[in-house]
Amino acid sequence: MHKPHHLSAAPVRRTARPYFSALTALSLVLGSVTALGTLSGCQGAKSPSDHFRELRESGPSSSSGDEVAEWMTLELLTPGGSPKELSRARKRLDELKAQGMVAQLVRALDDQSHGKPRAAGEGFFAALMAARESDDPRAPMVAWVSAQQALELSGQLTDLVQRHGADVDKLLAEPGAIGFRAYATVVDLWGRLASDAAERDVDAAMAQRLGCVPAVHIAGPFGEGGEADSLRHFEAER
Repeated sequence: MHKPHHLSAAPVRRTARPYFSALTALSLVLGSVTALGTLSGCQGAKSPSDHFRELRESGPSSSSGDEVAEWMTLELLTPGGSPKELSRARKRLDELKAQGMVAQLVRALDDQSHGKPRAAGEGFFAALMAARESDDPRAPMVAWVSAQQALELSGQLTDLVQRHGADVDKLLAEPGAIGFRAYATVVDLWGRLASDAAERDVDAAMAQRLGCVPAVHIAGPFGEGGEADSLRHFEAER
């Protein structure tokens, strides 16, 4: 006879790895960004290229951080984007000191792609914290990409998570709008902090923070002899 299986639900400790390249991350988060300016009404819809052209014309003098962040995003993603225009968009975004989640994310990805990991790490945490308080429907995806990128960089910058320990605690206590994917990655970041501090039972603590069931009994029958097992009751079934 086959006995019920007993499973422990300790979390799988994850190591930092590149889930997304910079451009892939932007594509996932802001793939519909060109539609933002084209679907505002039922009539007179414009093509994405028209919207891009308008942003390129208005962006250099715009006082809207969100608009300039969208312009910079399109320079990165859209056919026809150019390094020269990307530099202009970044310059304007920095002049405005834009703090929105998209502005923080696109700035961080730009820094990452130009070999500035420390600035990128700060930007990803800033984007994550901005997404926490955002009512933008893209906030969970922005937060997820930002958290994953921060986790990846933490393998290169050993003090990155330590510098943002208070942010990690705040995100776990009050995740706001970051969504469950970003929350799970923040738990990984917390795990790095706990491991570095030589805390005990880190895996169990991570499992609790993730809401894992501590133990599971699975009732058979399994494998061979299933017909005979179906005539007998096992403790797990009760």
